[in-house]
Amino acid sequence: MQKTAINKRKQHGMSGTGLMTLLGILAFVLWIFFTAFPLVMENMRLNKAMDFLQKELANNKTERNAAGIQRILSNTLSIEGSTVKLHEKETFNRLITISRNPSFSVTMRYNQEAHLASDFWLTVKFDKTIEVSD
Repeated sequence: MQKTAINKRKQHGMSGTGLMTLLGILAFVLWIFFTAFPLVMENMRLNKAMDFLQKELANNKTERNAAGIQRILSNTLSIEGSTVKLHEKETFNRLITISRNPSFSVTMRYNQEAHLASDFWLTVKFDKTIEVSD
């Protein structure tokens, strides 16, 4: 009886198609990450500025007006390197809402968009309210 040798190759590693699929998915995730990263960093700067504003208003009641809030936020954001420019009156009035009932509160609403491709956009919405007791 003659023995026939069956040469079965054992698979070692990934196939070319699997590797290309994995690289495509990784490239897509990195593309979204690098597009979203500046938006997330800006959101963190705004959050930090609003927290600083809350501390400043709690310590200094004379700054509880539009001019004082604009000055504090503009200075803080310029130090942080933010792209939001609150020193312009129109921009400040569009983004900031000040209310005095029953406690003093300041709300900032801000949208930022990044173009991904064609008709696809990534939008980050920032909406934070701080309250300062009297």
